[in-house]
Amino acid sequence: MAIGNNFTNNTQAALIEPLIPAATTINLPAIEVSKFFQGPFTVDDNADSWQLATLTNGTDYEIVRIVDVPSTTSLLVDRAQEGTVALSFSIGDTLFVTSTAESLNKFRADIVIADASILLLDQQRILMQAQADLNTTSAVTQDSNISTNASNISTNASGILDINNNLINSIVTANGAVVVDPNGNVTTN
Repeated sequence: MAIGNNFTNNTQAALIEPLIPAATTINLPAIEVSKFFQGPFTVDDNADSWQLATLTNGTDYEIVRIVDVPSTTSLLVDRAQEGTVALSFSIGDTLFVTSTAESLNKFRADIVIADASILLLDQQRILMQAQADLNTTSAVTQDSNISTNASNISTNASGILDINNNLINSIVTANGAVVVDPNGNVTTN
């Protein structure tokens, strides 16, 4: 998950050296550099950790991304961020930390993604519960089927006993007494 833009409150400093458009190091008073995010910095597509700041001379503005603090008096920056143009700035011009449209839009997008992830996890939980309920219902149905089958077997056994009793009664009626020895042999008197 991306760390993204790091924020500090009320951070601003005056440049102590001029800045040309090709420069990537901004020199500031040491006391001011320590107010900016001190890292760790990473800049790649998967784990960005940096701080956005704006350079201004009071009329023109340029958004920069602070990607390192190489010394106590300088910041390393990526110039011309979020559609701004690398400009020249003079001693005394200001570098300040502020929210930018892109950082706020990214933040909002991250919230939407997080909300979607939470919704997806909730839906997965609901599906898992439904599967568990289905498994329970299936087990209850199987138990019910076993019970029904046992009842049917009992009914069938009872029917067979009734047939055997009727058969024995018929034999007894026709022949008098019926004797069954310990081996199961049937004889009549």
